[in-house]
Amino acid sequence: MVLDVVIIGGGPAAVSAALELEKKEVEYAIIYPKNSIKVCGGLLEPETIKWLMDRSLEKCINNSLVKPQKTDLFLVDLIKKEKNIRKKYITNIDRQKFDEELLNNINNDRKIDGFINKIKEFNGIYRIEYNGSFIETKHIIYAVGAKSVFLKKTPRLLIQNYYEINGKNLNNVLFVLHKKIKGFYLWIIPKGNYLIVGSLGESRKFFNLIVEETFKFLKYEIFIKKIIKREKGLMIFPEKNEDILLYNNKILFAGESAGLISRKTGKGIYYALVSGELAGKYYDSAQLYSKSVKSLIEKVNHKISEANQMYYYS
Repeated sequence: MVLDVVIIGGGPAAVSAALELEKKEVEYAIIYPKNSIKVCGGLLEPETIKWLMDRSLEKCINNSLVKPQKTDLFLVDLIKKEKNIRKKYITNIDRQKFDEELLNNINNDRKIDGFINKIKEFNGIYRIEYNGSFIETKHIIYAVGAKSVFLKKTPRLLIQNYYEINGKNLNNVLFVLHKKIKGFYLWIIPKGNYLIVGSLGESRKFFNLIVEETFKFLKYEIFIKKIIKREKGLMIFPEKNEDILLYNNKILFAGESAGLISRKTGKGIYYALVSGELAGKYYDSAQLYSKSVKSLIEKVNHKISEANQMYYYS
């Protein structure tokens, strides 16, 4: 049987596409490897909360909350030695639980646990090979984050550590500007009894040196007990409009796989949810999909401009 559309991915973009396809009389499946890890700070801004609430997905928020559930975001500049509040009322979540809760809204009959080995196209039909099996479809919605094989731009290494903290309530999210991090920042986010710290990095050794310097500046050393988990991932880093790729023939790209992520903050969940929903709505028309995400592209370009003024590059 040839399906109408197959969604590749298991994150917010993929799920929002699937939820939109549920409204249509189309045959579809969603393929993703279970238990995959997404390296992410796990923060939801008010517009993301509103998007989820408007679609009766508040359970995904409530079941993934971690302390402090509401927090403020401060920008710390280690060169200028300044600390300024940037955003208030950010919602703090466990990203892994959030993604699991989103997936719970999809019919299990639609889900396939699989790692994609190859995609072939013949006479307008795509054959997707996974785990020794295959499935055929007329259209594809591709939402695998920075792991996309179609990317115009090479992803950068993303590193994140989990630290157990000792007897101190650290309630604020910090975005730290460091001269050794070119064009980005270091995030420090409290998660209950833990602190997660992440950024782009050339290597784990490079990353750990920056974290050590930052903890010393913030006087955080006395609160850190030990590292309990280390993660590595990839991140798209759009620097110009040309880095955005919305489609290739009958394959639509959504979320980070399209380059739709904030160049300024790395914010991606909102862009993923919105673009995924639009990809599901216009799964059979690349032209309509491209037009529908125009406002998102404008936001991405605006964040690129803001980032160029905000971060250190030399």
